[in-house]
Amino acid sequence: TLFRSLTTPILGAGKTKDGDTLCNDCWLKLTKIAPSIYGKTKTTPTEEIITYFVDAGIELGSKSPIPKAISSARKMLHDLGLHQDYQLWGRKEVDELDNILAEDEMIVVAVGGIYNNASGILVATDSRLIFVDKGIIYGLKVEDFPISKISSIQVETGIILADIKIFASGNISKITNVQNDRAKYFREKGLS
Repeated sequence: TLFRSLTTPILGAGKTKDGDTLCNDCWLKLTKIAPSIYGKTKTTPTEEIITYFVDAGIELGSKSPIPKAISSARKMLHDLGLHQDYQLWGRKEVDELDNILAEDEMIVVAVGGIYNNASGILVATDSRLIFVDKGIIYGLKVEDFPISKISSIQVETGIILADIKIFASGNISKITNVQNDRAKYFREKGLS
Protein backbone atom coordinates (compact mmCIF):
# COMPACT_ATOMS: atom_id res chain seq x y z
CA THR A 1 0.00 0.00 0.00
CA LEU A 2 1.16 3.51 -0.70
CA PHE A 3 0.05 5.17 2.52
CA ARG A 4 -0.36 3.29 5.78
CA SER A 5 -0.27 4.36 9.41
CA LEU A 6 1.51 1.18 10.52
CA THR A 7 5.02 0.16 9.45
CA THR A 8 6.07 3.69 8.52
CA PRO A 9 9.60 5.11 8.39
CA ILE A 10 10.99 6.31 11.69
CA LEU A 11 11.06 9.93 12.80
CA GLY A 12 8.33 10.91 10.35
CA ALA A 13 10.59 10.47 7.32
CA GLY A 14 7.68 9.23 5.21
CA LYS A 15 5.33 12.16 5.92
CA THR A 16 4.29 14.34 2.98
CA LYS A 17 3.52 18.04 2.88
CA ASP A 18 -0.19 17.14 2.82
CA GLY A 19 0.08 15.05 6.00
CA ASP A 20 -0.06 11.61 4.35
CA THR A 21 2.44 8.95 5.40
CA LEU A 22 4.24 6.49 3.16
CA CYS A 23 4.64 2.90 4.29
CA ASN A 24 8.20 1.54 4.61
CA ASP A 25 7.91 -0.43 1.36
CA CYS A 26 6.82 2.61 -0.66
CA TRP A 27 9.39 4.81 1.07
CA LEU A 28 12.18 2.45 -0.02
CA LYS A 29 10.81 2.33 -3.59
CA LEU A 30 10.60 6.12 -3.68
CA THR A 31 14.22 6.55 -2.60
CA LYS A 32 15.24 4.29 -5.50
CA ILE A 33 13.10 5.87 -8.24
CA ALA A 34 13.55 9.47 -7.02
CA PRO A 35 16.75 9.78 -4.96
CA SER A 36 16.54 13.58 -5.13
CA ILE A 37 13.45 13.46 -2.91
CA TYR A 38 15.27 11.69 -0.06
CA GLY A 39 14.75 13.73 3.07
CA LYS A 40 12.40 16.15 1.30
CA THR A 41 9.06 14.35 1.52
CA LYS A 42 7.87 16.68 4.29
CA THR A 43 8.00 19.57 1.83
CA THR A 44 6.68 17.58 -1.15
CA PRO A 45 2.94 17.34 -1.93
CA THR A 46 1.38 13.87 -2.01
CA GLU A 47 0.41 14.38 -5.67
CA GLU A 48 4.03 14.94 -6.68
CA ILE A 49 5.20 11.86 -4.79
CA ILE A 50 2.56 9.71 -6.48
CA THR A 51 3.62 11.00 -9.91
CA TYR A 52 7.09 9.57 -9.29
CA PHE A 53 5.49 6.13 -8.93
CA VAL A 54 3.28 6.63 -12.00
CA ASP A 55 6.20 7.95 -14.07
CA ALA A 56 8.35 4.97 -13.09
CA GLY A 57 5.58 2.59 -14.09
CA ILE A 58 5.31 1.15 -10.60
CA GLU A 59 1.86 -0.17 -9.78
CA LEU A 60 0.50 1.19 -6.54
CA GLY A 61 -1.81 -1.76 -5.94
CA SER A 62 -5.58 -1.96 -5.75
CA LYS A 63 -5.68 -1.18 -2.01
CA SER A 64 -3.66 2.02 -2.34
CA PRO A 65 -5.76 5.13 -1.81
CA ILE A 66 -4.76 7.09 -4.91
CA PRO A 67 -5.89 10.68 -4.47
CA LYS A 68 -8.00 12.37 -7.11
CA ALA A 69 -4.96 14.58 -7.73
CA ILE A 70 -3.56 11.93 -10.09
CA SER A 71 -4.53 13.19 -13.49
CA SER A 72 -6.44 11.00 -15.85
CA ALA A 73 -4.26 12.38 -18.68
CA ARG A 74 -1.14 11.19 -16.88
CA LYS A 75 -2.75 7.76 -16.42
CA MET A 76 -3.74 7.58 -20.11
CA LEU A 77 -0.16 8.43 -21.17
CA HIS A 78 1.15 5.80 -18.79
CA ASP A 79 -1.25 3.19 -20.18
CA LEU A 80 -0.06 4.06 -23.71
CA GLY A 81 3.55 3.45 -22.65
CA LEU A 82 4.45 7.14 -22.93
CA HIS A 83 5.13 7.77 -19.23
CA GLN A 84 8.88 8.00 -19.72
CA ASP A 85 8.57 10.20 -22.81
CA TYR A 86 6.61 13.00 -21.23
CA GLN A 87 9.30 13.53 -18.62
CA LEU A 88 11.31 14.95 -21.52
CA TRP A 89 8.47 17.20 -22.73
CA GLY A 90 7.64 18.75 -19.41
CA ARG A 91 5.20 17.67 -16.78
CA LYS A 92 3.46 21.02 -16.57
CA GLU A 93 1.90 20.57 -20.03
CA VAL A 94 0.78 17.04 -19.18
CA ASP A 95 -0.76 18.28 -15.93
CA GLU A 96 -2.74 20.92 -17.86
CA LEU A 97 -4.32 18.28 -20.10
CA ASP A 98 -6.98 17.42 -17.52
CA ASN A 99 -8.23 21.01 -17.75
CA ILE A 100 -8.23 20.89 -21.55
CA LEU A 101 -9.63 17.46 -22.40
CA ALA A 102 -13.36 16.79 -22.46
CA GLU A 103 -14.57 14.32 -19.84
CA ASP A 104 -14.86 11.40 -22.27
CA GLU A 105 -11.96 12.40 -24.57
CA MET A 106 -9.24 9.77 -24.87
CA ILE A 107 -5.55 10.34 -25.70
CA VAL A 108 -4.32 8.24 -28.63
CA VAL A 109 -0.69 9.39 -28.89
CA ALA A 110 1.49 12.35 -27.87
CA VAL A 111 4.89 13.83 -28.74
CA GLY A 112 7.01 16.72 -27.58
CA GLY A 113 8.05 19.46 -29.99
CA ILE A 114 8.12 23.14 -30.87
CA TYR A 115 5.21 25.04 -32.44
CA ASN A 116 5.36 28.79 -33.18
CA ASN A 117 8.61 29.05 -31.18
CA ALA A 118 6.97 27.50 -28.12
CA SER A 119 8.08 24.21 -26.61
CA GLY A 120 5.26 21.88 -25.59
CA ILE A 121 3.37 18.71 -26.42
CA LEU A 122 1.25 17.68 -29.39
CA VAL A 123 -1.51 15.32 -28.32
CA ALA A 124 -3.81 13.33 -30.59
CA THR A 125 -7.13 12.39 -29.01
CA ASP A 126 -10.09 10.55 -30.45
CA SER A 127 -11.56 13.89 -31.61
CA ARG A 128 -8.74 16.41 -32.16
CA LEU A 129 -5.06 17.29 -32.13
CA ILE A 130 -3.98 19.68 -29.38
CA PHE A 131 -0.72 21.57 -28.93
CA VAL A 132 -0.15 22.62 -25.30
CA ASP A 133 2.55 24.97 -24.04
CA LYS A 134 2.56 25.95 -20.37
CA GLY A 135 5.02 28.79 -20.13
CA ILE A 136 6.56 30.00 -16.91
CA ILE A 137 6.00 33.66 -17.63
CA TYR A 138 3.21 33.96 -20.19
CA GLY A 139 0.83 31.25 -19.00
CA LEU A 140 -0.95 28.61 -21.04
CA LYS A 141 -1.17 28.43 -24.84
CA VAL A 142 -3.46 25.85 -26.43
CA GLU A 143 -4.08 25.31 -30.12
CA ASP A 144 -6.42 22.58 -31.25
CA PHE A 145 -7.22 21.04 -34.61
CA PRO A 146 -10.51 19.12 -34.90
CA ILE A 147 -9.94 15.81 -36.69
CA SER A 148 -12.84 16.59 -39.04
CA LYS A 149 -10.86 19.60 -40.36
CA ILE A 150 -7.53 17.74 -40.83
CA SER A 151 -6.86 16.52 -44.36
CA SER A 152 -3.48 14.92 -43.64
CA ILE A 153 -0.43 14.66 -41.41
CA GLN A 154 3.02 14.55 -42.98
CA VAL A 155 6.39 13.89 -41.41
CA GLU A 156 9.74 15.20 -42.67
CA THR A 157 12.60 13.36 -41.00
CA GLY A 158 16.13 14.52 -40.45
CA ILE A 159 19.14 12.75 -38.96
CA ILE A 160 17.74 12.81 -35.41
CA LEU A 161 14.71 15.10 -35.37
CA ALA A 162 11.63 15.40 -37.53
CA ASP A 163 8.92 17.92 -38.36
CA ILE A 164 5.22 17.10 -38.27
CA LYS A 165 3.04 19.04 -40.70
CA ILE A 166 -0.68 19.20 -40.05
CA PHE A 167 -2.83 20.14 -43.04
CA ALA A 168 -6.17 21.51 -41.78
CA SER A 169 -8.74 23.81 -43.39
CA GLY A 170 -6.28 24.96 -46.06
CA ASN A 171 -3.62 25.85 -43.48
CA ILE A 172 -0.35 24.12 -42.61
CA SER A 173 0.83 23.95 -39.02
CA LYS A 174 4.35 22.71 -38.34
CA ILE A 175 5.65 21.11 -35.15
CA THR A 176 9.45 20.85 -35.19
CA ASN A 177 12.14 19.11 -33.13
CA VAL A 178 10.20 15.86 -32.69
CA GLN A 179 12.17 12.61 -32.32
CA ASN A 180 12.14 10.78 -35.67
CA ASP A 181 10.62 7.53 -34.44
CA ARG A 182 8.01 9.36 -32.35
CA ALA A 183 7.01 11.55 -35.29
CA LYS A 184 6.45 8.52 -37.52
CA TYR A 185 4.43 6.80 -34.79
CA PHE A 186 2.37 9.96 -34.31
CA ARG A 187 1.56 10.07 -38.04
CA GLU A 188 0.43 6.44 -37.95
CA LYS A 189 -1.78 6.82 -34.87
CA GLY A 190 -2.74 10.51 -34.97
CA LEU A 191 -5.79 10.24 -37.23
CA SER A 192 -6.81 6.66 -36.48
